[in-house]
Amino acid sequence: MNERIPFVNHFKNHVAHNAQEVAPYLRGAGRGQQVVLEGNRLVLTCLAGGSWPLQYRWTFNNINVTDWAPQYRLALPSLKRTDAGLYQCMVRNRMGAVIHRKTEVQVAYLGTFSAEEQRKTAIQGRPAIISLPPLASFPRPLVTWYKDGHKIIPNNQIAITLDNQLVVLATTAVDAGRYYVEAVNERTGENVTSPAVYLSISDPESEVVAPAIVIGPKNTTVVAGSEVTLECIANARPIDSLVVSWKRDGRRLASGRRLVILAPAPADTGIYVCEALLGNINGKPVEARAQLNVIDSPWKVYLSEVDPVVSEVSVGGLTPARTYQFRLCAVNQVGRGQYSAETQRLGHTALRKLGMNNLEPFYSEKR
Repeated sequence: MNERIPFVNHFKNHVAHNAQEVAPYLRGAGRGQQVVLEGNRLVLTCLAGGSWPLQYRWTFNNINVTDWAPQYRLALPSLKRTDAGLYQCMVRNRMGAVIHRKTEVQVAYLGTFSAEEQRKTAIQGRPAIISLPPLASFPRPLVTWYKDGHKIIPNNQIAITLDNQLVVLATTAVDAGRYYVEAVNERTGENVTSPAVYLSISDPESEVVAPAIVIGPKNTTVVAGSEVTLECIANARPIDSLVVSWKRDGRRLASGRRLVILAPAPADTGIYVCEALLGNINGKPVEARAQLNVIDSPWKVYLSEVDPVVSEVSVGGLTPARTYQFRLCAVNQVGRGQYSAETQRLGHTALRKLGMNNLEPFYSEKR
């Protein structure tokens, strides 16, 4: 009997020691997004607590880029454009595992214009459209158009589109010249100048040019509450007599080349019509149409209302002798909604397939 006492005491101490172990838990929410200059060094950290030893593993766009290791940092010594994406870390110990939120890394850079010098000809009275040459950049650069070295200011005869196209309306002989753009990346501080486009103007076909839509509005999808702009550029001669207006469901909304909706709601979804006509000439206006869709993120989830296309999910790559918890959320093209309540801790053998019924629904007020 006495020979068994040391073994019993050792077993009790071992049980007491395991009872004090803590599963991994997160420390801090982390940074959801980081913008880093191309060529700079980036260090991502995975802050977590729990019983030692902790091991960490990193993924990039859901692909493992490290093995399990005690190193909680991921260092990228010189960022490339291809390094932009979603990074995420997982932490584990003997008691379980936890996953950090994803961090979106964006790489700021400014490339060079790939086009060559061009020559274009426009008939007098007709429009001339000069497109921005291809340019790789993040974020989107600020663009300034120039003619013969002078900055172009938009007016009733010259328009710059939302896509930075230059549109010269009702062209005349004085519009001939050398056009180019200067692009500036505010994040990197760099700037580049495009190759020139030489525009020439030929003789007119007639003094009066009927209205025509040059740049029509585009079908647009926008998140509720985010400002949206629809654009419509028309040409005619005389240009000063041209009237551009907007309608929806037969009701006049505004006049001008752009229709701005400051805080659209789902009720603003519909077809918007741009009309153009010469105000001093009787005739039928020309028009162009665009569909506006205003969408909202998921705000309420009832499991009974979810289409049961997927009612369970297979979980792989789990470590034996550990327990896990899971949550469920609804996702659409806007993003994700709120998470469900966590499941009870499930062991490795119970997680061959995780049924959705194991996840409790949540209820929330609509934002």
